[in-house]
Amino acid sequence: MTISTTTTTVGGVDVTDLTRQVREMYTDVARRPEGSYHFEIGRVLAQRLGYDPALLDAIPSEAIESFAGVGNPSGLADLRPGERVLDLGSGSGTDLFAAAVQVGPTGRVVGRDFTQAQLAKSEHLRVRDGFVNVELSDGPIESLPFEDGAFDVVISNGVVNLSARKADVFAEAARVLRPGGRLVVADIVSGEHLPEAVVCNADLPIAYRTLLGGLDAPRVARRGKYSPSCVLWSAGVGGAMPEEVAHHNVHFGADWGPAFDDITRHGRVMRDPSMLVSVPSLGDASRAPRGCSTIFALEPVPNLDGKVDWVRRGDAITDRLRRRVIDSGYPVDDVRVEEVIGPLEWERRGLARGTPFSLAHTWRQTGPFRPSNRDDRVPGLFFTGSSTLPGVGVPMVLISGKLAAERVAHYARETSTLRW
Repeated sequence: MTISTTTTTVGGVDVTDLTRQVREMYTDVARRPEGSYHFEIGRVLAQRLGYDPALLDAIPSEAIESFAGVGNPSGLADLRPGERVLDLGSGSGTDLFAAAVQVGPTGRVVGRDFTQAQLAKSEHLRVRDGFVNVELSDGPIESLPFEDGAFDVVISNGVVNLSARKADVFAEAARVLRPGGRLVVADIVSGEHLPEAVVCNADLPIAYRTLLGGLDAPRVARRGKYSPSCVLWSAGVGGAMPEEVAHHNVHFGADWGPAFDDITRHGRVMRDPSMLVSVPSLGDASRAPRGCSTIFALEPVPNLDGKVDWVRRGDAITDRLRRRVIDSGYPVDDVRVEEVIGPLEWERRGLARGTPFSLAHTWRQTGPFRPSNRDDRVPGLFFTGSSTLPGVGVPMVLISGKLAAERVAHYARETSTLRW
């Protein structure tokens, strides 16, 4: 590949110099994975970012030792057998080979990269380990040699931020994707300069794992006790509610003390469950079409640290909740639309341990004992929400937002050259 020596500037960035620096850095990563870098690399990082250990075992270890990603796009992409996948900035091949395993022999995976050492390493591993469904393409990710609609999925991991022409990267990705195809990118991709302070309201342990390059979360977030979860059944139903139904309705089981012990101490579903039923259309007619109602039913259940096999028992637990709503006198026979969210879905939506209620409100995990809303290893980053201090619940989260705002103001005074 011929490299032009002409200097080009985009948005104040010297593209020639940026390209040189990127090539030099990732040549070292390919050839010396044992070296010292300003970012973490290797299998420990991959597993912390959510890669399935069994999948990592199925791909070349030499590719993984040079892994320098910031997320798990091949896991989020929901790859299916037979699909055509393009990996932008494929490096030494961790996502490339992971995708190849997932799409199988009937699929096709192409890796695009412009660092010769990375391409040579992944090509060697491709041939040695017999990945016949993998191809490699030499060149920049801003200009792709593929036909329109050539791929079902485009993935990229920690690479788009290295391009000075991010708009071109996304335009090319959109061009080569088939209609209805999927683009999954793990990266910082803003074309603007990032602000000096960022407030993060993602679930704190998930933020550390997926957004902060593998930094360890505070010990209490990693090893603490998490709150129970819930199964939430949301439905739009035909018909009105009886007059005695309120906006919020709490139904306790007859023996609610031992029932709550079931989920908090024993990790199993309640034998005599309690539930909350809310009917928001009672107070706001716009929440449902005329002659219909909107209803939400919530049952507390163990989080994913419990003993429930949610894959096997999830549907049965949801059916029990529906029956209890009916038995409690709510007219929900005519369901027009519904959605169920349980622990597995809460986890998929980015909530640690599959609970929307974060760390449990125990004495050792409340107030100042909760994860801090700042981390000195990442200056300018501040956390807010129920997973940081002071705790869980709407009042506590509002206080959390106020505390984060105070932190930002103090940080601005500390770092600004202007007097406040």
